[in-house]
Amino acid sequence: MDQDEPPELVSIEASLTESGVALNARSRFVSAIDRLFGGIFSLPATHLEARVARTRLSADLDRQRMRQKAELQLAGELKLAQLGLAAAYISQERETKRLLNLASVAAFALEDLREGQSECASDENFEGDISDDWLNWFESCAEKATADHVRQLWGKILASESRKPGSFSLSTLRVVSETDQRLAELFQKHVCNVFEGKFLLKDDEDTKGEELLELSALEDAGYLREVSGMLNFTWNFNDEGNFVHRAGNLVFVAEGPAGHQIQVGIILISRAGLDLLTVLPQIPQDGAFRQLATLMPPVTTSITLGVVLSETGPGQINWMQTEVLKAPQPPATE
Repeated sequence: MDQDEPPELVSIEASLTESGVALNARSRFVSAIDRLFGGIFSLPATHLEARVARTRLSADLDRQRMRQKAELQLAGELKLAQLGLAAAYISQERETKRLLNLASVAAFALEDLREGQSECASDENFEGDISDDWLNWFESCAEKATADHVRQLWGKILASESRKPGSFSLSTLRVVSETDQRLAELFQKHVCNVFEGKFLLKDDEDTKGEELLELSALEDAGYLREVSGMLNFTWNFNDEGNFVHRAGNLVFVAEGPAGHQIQVGIILISRAGLDLLTVLPQIPQDGAFRQLATLMPPVTTSITLGVVLSETGPGQINWMQTEVLKAPQPPATE
């Protein structure tokens, strides 16, 4: 850290160091703060320069008035001066609001880095700096954030980019900046059942009405793709009549006719949607498995959820049943 840097920046880095934030991440964050919000640390100088400029302007106006004798012309100059003062006041108010928004975003980013809520595998593995182009885009978006929940989102984005440059694309920044609260709520509503981290499952016959309108709105906003497409997953029950799908420590097990085909429609989550998922609360996989259970073919005889106990070999696991979603039907009696 440069000895000439403002004490506020030194304090920020010290806080991140005490919280155990990796060196590369905290260095990138402090550099971003210095680049984006450096004006916050030199406001007195800015005000002094403005004061000097106003004094010079006043002197120039006095000399000009002495040269101009016509009252009409003098009145016109006074009006122009009044308009100039009003414009300067409005400009100062706007700059104050802009800095307040950026400072609030920075505070949320600092909090996120310290608490480690947007986890990254190993911050030290990512080299390089946050690009100037990215910071320019980020600044133009974050300076307009007036609501705390929006500021917090931009703070999480800055924290993620500090951990790993390139985490959020420029197109993602644009999409997020154009997202209102309704769209944000729709996105969180539908991604609660995200499958394999990047897909939404759908029933091609039942996806209609209000649900289709919501999904289409998310597609128009840039969060989803192929909402009305024909993409699908195709699986088969194996020779023993089992279908097993694993996601992390959870396992989905279904039974049905050996060799019978399983086909489930899917919607793609866009790059912007995938980026945004990284700063949302972690989504449990069982929601997607429960939805998958509703999309299994009618010939499915049983569906069970479980947890993985151990791996016994390539593609082989020991697991324990935790919940039955569809119980086998007892054989019919005459």
